[in-house]
Amino acid sequence: MRRILIVVLCCLLLATPVLAASAVSDLQSVTTISSTGECQVALTITMRVEEAASSAFFPLPASAIDISLNGSAASTVTTSQSRQVDLSGVLTGTGTYTFRILYTLPDAVTAGKNGTLTLSLELLSGFAYPVESMEFSIQLPGDITETPSFSSTYYPEQTMEEQMDYTVSGAVISGTFTETLKDHDTVVMTLAVSENMFPQSPTKTWSVDAYDIAMVGCAALAAVYWLLCLRCPPPKRLRRTKAPEGMNAGEVGCCLTGQGVDFTMMCCPGHRWATC
Repeated sequence: MRRILIVVLCCLLLATPVLAASAVSDLQSVTTISSTGECQVALTITMRVEEAASSAFFPLPASAIDISLNGSAASTVTTSQSRQVDLSGVLTGTGTYTFRILYTLPDAVTAGKNGTLTLSLELLSGFAYPVESMEFSIQLPGDITETPSFSSTYYPEQTMEEQMDYTVSGAVISGTFTETLKDHDTVVMTLAVSENMFPQSPTKTWSVDAYDIAMVGCAALAAVYWLLCLRCPPPKRLRRTKAPEGMNAGEVGCCLTGQGVDFTMMCCPGHRWATC
């Protein structure tokens, strides 16, 4: 009898339909990078929503600016790790939705201590739902001579390349992920680039060598020597109660103002007025 109940229970479980979870069915990412290191990113997202949620957010890199959603300014929430785009105005219930997000990354190119430039680009910033299909295209301002590397939250660099197919043609990197990206996954592409490709990159750091330090030290010693030995003492302010020699009291105002002689003042001895 127990075996019969188990068999019936298994049949009921197999006959019960299983609802598919919400997921991104398709994600298209197109990135254009200028010679200044600024990235213009366009995302076209098709999402299947099986359960309505009170709020939904799509994460972008923390440095993203000028964010728009379907052609209008997007409402965002800033966290320590990302910029969250509010999707509550798009995902109004269950069903399939397609929306477009545009944003700018001003600092994707960074300089190392030895002066080498590195392009680090987040293709995915940890969306709460899995991504079943994703294609990306990255346009650089010059031909690519180095090999890009990819890493994610779930897969290291060595294993990540097994989950995708990508090609490098001239100045374009394009690829497709062959496996579903899990929820909260972050995918980062890293590429070593040359200064010829980014001559105007604002992210190059200023470096100080031994000659610069020696010049600053000599300038500081010269300034200290001037303060201690060569600097003249400030003039002392003297208060006179009498007019200088060869000048009477009536001529003092004429010398100070550079004007002619005031006969009225010359006829006034002391503080009393006198008539001529």
